[in-house]
Amino acid sequence: MKDQVLSDLAGLFGPDHVTRDEERLAAYFRGPVPSIPLVAVSPSEAGQVSELVRYAGSQSIPLFTLKDVRFSVYPPASGGIVVDFSRMNTIERIDARNLSASIQRGVTWEQLGRELERNGLKTLLPAASTSPYVLEDMVSRVIMRSAARYPEAQVSNLRVVLADGRVHPTGSHALSEDGCDSKDDGGPNLSRWYFGAEDIYGIPVRATIWLYPVPRTEEFLFFGFEDLAPALSALRNIPRKELCDQAMVMNACYVRHLVPGCTAPLPSWLFWAGCEGRPQHVEHLTRTARQDAASLGGKELPELREPLAPALHRVWKRPSDSHGFYTFIRRIPEFHAAVTSQAKTDLGELFVAHAYGRAAWCEFDYLEPLPHAIDATVETTNDLLLEKGAYFDRPLGTLADKFYRGNPAYLEQITRVKRMMDPNRILNPDQLLTGV
Repeated sequence: MKDQVLSDLAGLFGPDHVTRDEERLAAYFRGPVPSIPLVAVSPSEAGQVSELVRYAGSQSIPLFTLKDVRFSVYPPASGGIVVDFSRMNTIERIDARNLSASIQRGVTWEQLGRELERNGLKTLLPAASTSPYVLEDMVSRVIMRSAARYPEAQVSNLRVVLADGRVHPTGSHALSEDGCDSKDDGGPNLSRWYFGAEDIYGIPVRATIWLYPVPRTEEFLFFGFEDLAPALSALRNIPRKELCDQAMVMNACYVRHLVPGCTAPLPSWLFWAGCEGRPQHVEHLTRTARQDAASLGGKELPELREPLAPALHRVWKRPSDSHGFYTFIRRIPEFHAAVTSQAKTDLGELFVAHAYGRAAWCEFDYLEPLPHAIDATVETTNDLLLEKGAYFDRPLGTLADKFYRGNPAYLEQITRVKRMMDPNRILNPDQLLTGV
């Protein structure tokens, strides 16, 4: 990284917000800092991101944005500028009437949660968060715990900085700033263009997050199963009757990871359902759900409510080493057998009902202490899962190369859009796919 570039960036953002110090750069990487030219910049608002993108384009320097806690895929040998959004942490507006919040990219789950609690509101929480930042999780389409009932997308009206520095308002902001932060994009509905795109077409810097009133009544039901099959039947059948908004199955290993201090006896598989609404309605939901779970052999475990309750209202962080994908619920036993046969350690397993039980998100986590050669195990197992038809919603690196190879037309479309949106490959080159 040339000294003149560092000097220019310090002039734009202030010397305290530009660094190439290896110790500070280490916070962005799981392993050692790669021996490539890197500098990190921390903008404070969208206008500075636009300036940074324009400058990087003029110097032909790639920009790399973090979508997770640390880089999942290392930057290429060319190096470039790492963009840290932690200073862009303004909650611009909480609109209780329209149940929406306007937030910048650096707003954290913890920060937003505190503010919503003061206003008697909530947002849906992720079951597999990969970032401390709300917008990054939302745009990456991480699975929400309430996916049994609510739609996948809980974000709209993005503001996106394009590769030439212009700002693209994707929803009603493109028409008017008055009353434009509804839950639907309205206007030119283009937010989904950037969902799951890993910032290769543009950099989202601000968005509207969906909110909900805190329910009058909230009830969590816990049922133990010694066998996986009947627990999965509950995961499929109970959401199909619209008896809950959250439905999950997890093994004892995952529960202990989630609540390290839990000393209560745990079943091999725990099914839990969340019901919310008006008291009479919740009473009907829980009564029916209890009957259905019991008919499948589930043993209700009300004693778990107290030790698990704190975990149910906080964000769950997905470990760095894990397998996450979608499949039909009937196929989960097959994938469970495939993953556990490859693993050299006990795994935390989580299955989240999606779309009223039509399918499920499957997560297999390698927990501390990690076995040796974990990277090789993860790659080999991913290859096996891919061969069996697992649908990875967010493949990266070598997995992405293999995943998209099976659909050449889709790969060509991604490449074509990238060439159109970012012809000079300034935004996150090689982060989604090699050569893109």
